[in-house]
Amino acid sequence: MSKPSKQEEVDRGARAKRLLEDPTLVEAFANVRTAILERIEAAPIRDREGLHELKLMLKLLRDVRGNLEQAVSNGKIARLDIERERRGIRNWIGV
Repeated sequence: MSKPSKQEEVDRGARAKRLLEDPTLVEAFANVRTAILERIEAAPIRDREGLHELKLMLKLLRDVRGNLEQAVSNGKIARLDIERERRGIRNWIGV
């Protein structure tokens, strides 16, 4: 897979930001997290495998959110790079 352009990074970051701010997705993340935590609390201590799987689910949920947050961050950096390049070109041509 080829590296995305800076504009593609900006666009991807904007989409990720909209997702992270979408009330439906925010609620879905919260509901899933709550359900996993409730299952962890209800699981018997002797069920190590079940507890391990639940903890993996919680980690994966955090990883999905983290992936979206990283896309937002990358988009912001790409936007700054684009703006800096534009200013540099304007300065170079005397505009």
